[in-house]
Amino acid sequence: MIAESKEPLFKLPTVDYETGRSMIRSGDLISFYSSHEESFLHRFTTVPILWFTGSKIYHTGIAIWVRVAGEDRLMVCEAVGVGRRLVNMSRFKDIKMEVHQRPNDINQFRVESFMMDGIGQGYAFGTLVTIGLIEYFGYTPKLTPNNKRVCSQVAAESWEYSGFQFDTTVISPGKLRNILIAQGVPTFVINDANG
Repeated sequence: MIAESKEPLFKLPTVDYETGRSMIRSGDLISFYSSHEESFLHRFTTVPILWFTGSKIYHTGIAIWVRVAGEDRLMVCEAVGVGRRLVNMSRFKDIKMEVHQRPNDINQFRVESFMMDGIGQGYAFGTLVTIGLIEYFGYTPKLTPNNKRVCSQVAAESWEYSGFQFDTTVISPGKLRNILIAQGVPTFVINDANG
């Protein structure tokens, strides 16, 4: 049976990209409704997971404000097929996304350091299959510890490292999003018409 997508019982606030960009704080968790990685391996592994989990959320990242040459830049730290990296948020200016605002009791600097310290770490394609088995079949295989992570796992771990509690961080982007909304994390949508 396909996992049920849990939409909130209320409409989330929506804004355009420029307004949303000004509202994003460092450490906020971003849920994306489409992929920007189109490699065959990435699509081969993630499209079935989306189907099994019944989610519209495709990807997860963490917002980080950085200062470059005296100018503040909004970046997204994400785990993708090439490994964890930092990308300018403007790359996503036309994509529908949800911003889950970092609760004040989550330490912003710990989120940032967790994400930045892992730049270059590999991506765990096999974990995508594991997430599908867990969320669709309820089967929990034994995981071998390593430093490779999928996007939603690394985002959840950054918040957990900084004070948020999850039952597990081996989780799909859609389930992560649903947990945050269910726990009352303030959330708004950017580019609602684009998804």
